[in-house]
Amino acid sequence: MIRHLQNGVPRTTLKSRRLEIEERLAAYGLARGPRRLLGDAADYEMAYARRLRAVLESLGPVFSSFGLYLSSRIDLLPATICLELAATPDKADATPLTTAQALFSRETGCLTKDAFSTFAEEPFESRLFYQTHAALLQDGTPVAIKIIHLEAEEQVPCDVELLSLMSDALAIGGMTASCIKSAIADFRHTLRQQIDFIHEAKALAALAQDAEEFDMLGAPGVQIDLSTAKVLVVERLGGTSLADVIALFNSPNGAGRVGRYGGIDRSELARLLATVWLRQALLGHTFPVEPRPENIRLLPDKRISFTGGVFSRLPPEPQTNLWDYLIAVSTEHPDRACSCLLREIRKEEAAASDDELRQRFRQIVLFRDGIWKGVGDHADLSEYLFAQWRLASECGYTPRAHLSSFFRGLFTTTEVARRFAPDYAAVTEALRDVRLMASLTELRGMISLRQLGDQMDKYAVMMTELPQRIDEVLTLASGGNAQLKIHISEPDSHRGRKNRSAAVTALLLVLAAIALLSHNITTSAGPWVVRLISIAFVAASALLLRVVSNSR
Repeated sequence: MIRHLQNGVPRTTLKSRRLEIEERLAAYGLARGPRRLLGDAADYEMAYARRLRAVLESLGPVFSSFGLYLSSRIDLLPATICLELAATPDKADATPLTTAQALFSRETGCLTKDAFSTFAEEPFESRLFYQTHAALLQDGTPVAIKIIHLEAEEQVPCDVELLSLMSDALAIGGMTASCIKSAIADFRHTLRQQIDFIHEAKALAALAQDAEEFDMLGAPGVQIDLSTAKVLVVERLGGTSLADVIALFNSPNGAGRVGRYGGIDRSELARLLATVWLRQALLGHTFPVEPRPENIRLLPDKRISFTGGVFSRLPPEPQTNLWDYLIAVSTEHPDRACSCLLREIRKEEAAASDDELRQRFRQIVLFRDGIWKGVGDHADLSEYLFAQWRLASECGYTPRAHLSSFFRGLFTTTEVARRFAPDYAAVTEALRDVRLMASLTELRGMISLRQLGDQMDKYAVMMTELPQRIDEVLTLASGGNAQLKIHISEPDSHRGRKNRSAAVTALLLVLAAIALLSHNITTSAGPWVVRLISIAFVAASALLLRVVSNSR
């Protein structure tokens, strides 16, 4: 009788797979034992990165997926290794059509011919853990049908159990034992989400909710009745995947000659991508943890859509703390940045003291500590973030799970943006955009038309403060360094008439400020800014008319 482990993997299978992995690691020179450093450090690092990628690819979908995961851990591995691992193909042989259709029927309880008017027999993509077929619903809606690779899913328990065999190979790249243990645990959690389409369906539904309020974001609808843990049916959006856009930008005879695609140039696209991702992480309900080009679409109306993958969200308190952290880094306050980051990381045994980490933050020099080559005086904000994350890791600190997801998502977004705009400070500009969005949204809430009729006296005093607030917004839009803090003062009940007089004067100033605001920034901003400014102008005008009418 075959003995089983708790995870259901036969011991004989586990032993056989263990031997296979150990032999493969030895063949690539990544097994336990003495090693010689050949050539200079840069050559050795590149050779190591290529061997690590090759051995992970050769060991199947779980280990290949682990390589893609490690490619986003810029806090643990040098950029050279991360970028090499990022090239790991997310591809696998397709499951036969009859097997895929049988799985669909078993999961959903209906045949493909009954659910769809057309169903493409050949999948248009076959990833490590699933393949995707194009189809039309009975009402003609184009959809994409993701179907899990059962053979890959069945291999997951065994290979997840044996990931620790990679410890020696990762230690060669400079990862400590605690970092390796933490990374493997985090990957196991990520992998469970990756092969469970229910998690992805919920995330896409949250994205759709955000897209209703955020003009730069698009989201595919989910067919809940036809979706399970192993099958996911989503709306097939138009536009072009960023993988194809990057190929066009970088082709010698294509869009690369003019540097534009679909009416948007390289730097605009980089800024759009970074802004949408950062807004989702800091203000939205969910954000993609691995926003790879294949999972991102540029829609015809210049919106960005995340079409799949692993998603996460920041709890409210860390979300606020990360706001403060990013602002501190952008305004060059390393002590404040360190204090914010310390709230979101854990100190391992034998870690450096908080004061020592703070001192090291002050000493960061990008031409020495930055991850990209050729860093200039006006480096992107992401350069400072990546340098600080690596430094915290080297000093014995590890990020909490939600912070690791944020790290991974921001690095992957930045790496994608750099593929078509390597010299553009996309994250710096994105933070300015998101801060302006937050400020204008709060301003819109302050002058909501629905509340004007019942709260006239309250708004009278509040409006006297608006010119100063809008001046802060103008400062933020032009420089990006002002941290906006809006608060509402409560009026005294006996100041009604005086307040109305003050409100008339204030509202005239507000209308002038809004006109100045629109003149200064709408020419270069997107349609979402124009709409918000229009709302502010109409609201202020309506309030002015109401105040004047009541004062007669």
